[in-house]
Amino acid sequence: MSSKLYLALMFLVTSCGNKSDELESYGVSLNDDREAAGLPKLQSDWVPIVSFSGKQITWNSPREFTKGIPQHTQKVVTWNEAGIVSEQDTFISGEWVSLVRVDPDSSYGWEELVMRFIFENQSWECFWKSDKGLKVISKSKAQELKVKWKLK
Repeated sequence: MSSKLYLALMFLVTSCGNKSDELESYGVSLNDDREAAGLPKLQSDWVPIVSFSGKQITWNSPREFTKGIPQHTQKVVTWNEAGIVSEQDTFISGEWVSLVRVDPDSSYGWEELVMRFIFENQSWECFWKSDKGLKVISKSKAQELKVKWKLK
């Protein structure tokens, strides 16, 4: 699918239901707060997809995944009536690895790191998907992986 067609479809998906308030509230306008909390900033060119429940927005990087190039690929913000529940960021190492230990029906995929910050108790959940399987890891181990992958 061409990138122009993809962006047009994403525009249609995100415009259905008129979610502009949520996009504004939980989008790039929160970047100063994200930076203060130690969370990665949202890039202004990322493509938002609002869930049908209206309580979650997923932003995807428009950059193509390229072998050998680590990158921040996705940000997911989830909220309820009280405010933000969690913010999750996904990163890839740029390495294409065997994922048989993660999913026997899958052969290969990107080595991936997911870091989720839970606002209510100010805690982190971190997951590392590699050729060794899917592991729950500490925030410090996740930060070490980001440094190793040369990601901010």
